[in-house]
Amino acid sequence: MTEERAAASLVGTTVVSSRRTLSETEFSVLLSLTWALHPLHLDTEYAQARGFRDRIMDGPLLLALAIGLEVFAGVGRLIDESGIRLIALKEIEHVRFLAPVYPQDAIFTSTEFLDTQPATRPGRWNMHVSTQLYKGVDELVMQASRTFAFELDQK
Repeated sequence: MTEERAAASLVGTTVVSSRRTLSETEFSVLLSLTWALHPLHLDTEYAQARGFRDRIMDGPLLLALAIGLEVFAGVGRLIDESGIRLIALKEIEHVRFLAPVYPQDAIFTSTEFLDTQPATRPGRWNMHVSTQLYKGVDELVMQASRTFAFELDQK
């Protein structure tokens, strides 16, 4: 199987993760580990004075959580089973934060494989992926596009 055919088998595929509720403790620990110590993330009264109902999760941490959810949902396994070998994350772009995430919010992702293109390095390709993070039933919280480098798995 060629790289192009292997990757093309993923194009158009969408993977939806299970929902994950962020407890108060997890929320606090994640913020502490990433040093996201702004009062918007730590102080409910401060956040409420700025129009939020509670303290909010740090935006870049939401991106990390979204990637974790999609891996847990089997995106990596799907890539491995397609016959391609993921080399590296090359780019993250068009990241948009559209709504706050609060403690006790249930979040989930929807990840779609958009397209592939030959890379400049022979034998490698680029794959474009779109990820949306939602909370609740279907409120869009964050969206991002990423580009990965891959090659045909020689196993």
